[in-house]
Amino acid sequence: YKGSFISYEIGWPVSVHDAKVFSNSDIFKNYKNYFKEKDYLIADSAYPLLPWVMTPFKDPQSLQA
Repeated sequence: YKGSFISYEIGWPVSVHDAKVFSNSDIFKNYKNYFKEKDYLIADSAYPLLPWVMTPFKDPQSLQA
């Protein structure tokens, strides 16, 4: 799937938040059919942090090395 669309959702009004569409998608409901162990979806901070969805740190300044 590298660089490929593996799922898409159509028919939602443009006013609906992306994360709401995502939470109602087949890829969200059946993620095990789309991802192997150690595969991840990279998303922006509007999406939920899940074991298979990587999002940015909410407050990167609070991190310590």
